[in-house]
Amino acid sequence: QPHPDTVCDLCDHMKSQHGNFSPDDEAELFQDTEDDFQVGVPVGETPHADWPLHWHAYYDQVDGLEALWNSLPPEKRHALDPCGCSVLHVAVLRNSLKVAEKLVMDLEFPIDDVKNKGGFNAMQAAVHRKNRAMVRLLYIGNTRRLNRIANQAKPKFLQQMADMP
Repeated sequence: QPHPDTVCDLCDHMKSQHGNFSPDDEAELFQDTEDDFQVGVPVGETPHADWPLHWHAYYDQVDGLEALWNSLPPEKRHALDPCGCSVLHVAVLRNSLKVAEKLVMDLEFPIDDVKNKGGFNAMQAAVHRKNRAMVRLLYIGNTRRLNRIANQAKPKFLQQMADMP
């Protein structure tokens, strides 16, 4: 089996070989080092500068991710790498629970239906990896975010009902 050099290749490799992301393949797939990993680009090409949040998620660096998050514009925070992976996808695929927790609980990163090139959204990737802790975290984080949105809309909705004839 070829060893993928990029997250894109990881998605393609896993989809073609297994149809899902199997935790059993993690040891074989993630043998690279910090020196040779670059999110979304082949080894030896452009460094991780285009997707710095993805890099921090890959290496479970919560402090670096949080500091960088605050300095980036919103469109860069939600950028997708060439394989369609958000920073949350990378955190899930790398089992970076600390980064995923920071993203969904503190930074309110949306758990949405953005699917990567492998055909998975972040929740589906966590489910396919049979990572109960990650699935629970994503579910709770998404529920909190949706409740906050509903609570913000509630006064306007109640006012509209009060104004009805």
